[in-house]
Amino acid sequence: MNGKWLAKPTYLILGCLLGLVGCSGDREAEAPEASGPPPPTAEVEASAQVEPVSSEASSIPLTVAMDVVMQENERRRLWAIGETNLPDQTRLRVRLTREASGVSWRARTQVAAGVFEVGPLGPSSGLVAGDYTLYVSMPPAELQVSDVKAIIGEKGEFLEGPYVERSPHGLGNIIEYATTYEVVR
Repeated sequence: MNGKWLAKPTYLILGCLLGLVGCSGDREAEAPEASGPPPPTAEVEASAQVEPVSSEASSIPLTVAMDVVMQENERRRLWAIGETNLPDQTRLRVRLTREASGVSWRARTQVAAGVFEVGPLGPSSGLVAGDYTLYVSMPPAELQVSDVKAIIGEKGEFLEGPYVERSPHGLGNIIEYATTYEVVR
């Protein structure tokens, strides 16, 4: 008895699907007569017009420029303020490392109007005297927003310059920038 109940719904579903396929075929046959060329052709033509413009614009190499200034506040913590020609919304990672101990503090930021800012970096008690290195890196292009990828390339292939490196994981070009700062008190 269970086999009969399972077979009937299967036939019912199969019949409905075949009926839907038959109906959709009739609508497609009527559409070209009423509205001219079928919609898929119009979509292909529209995308063919847009793609060449965006691919030509994005194939321009971008020589990455970056300059970072660090400012120490009254609590002996650092702020990093950078200028760059990377596109707005480019995601960046910042890491401040104390050279003597290897202790580090990390933050994330993004470019806005050619500038990025992060801070305060360091412990709440303040940085001890010594040398520190600030690293600024751009994660792979696949982690960037689509507007950024349109400029730097799907794998960062349009990036060039002294701060551009190949990702050790085969994810394309990334950016690595470093500068030092000495806390004296």
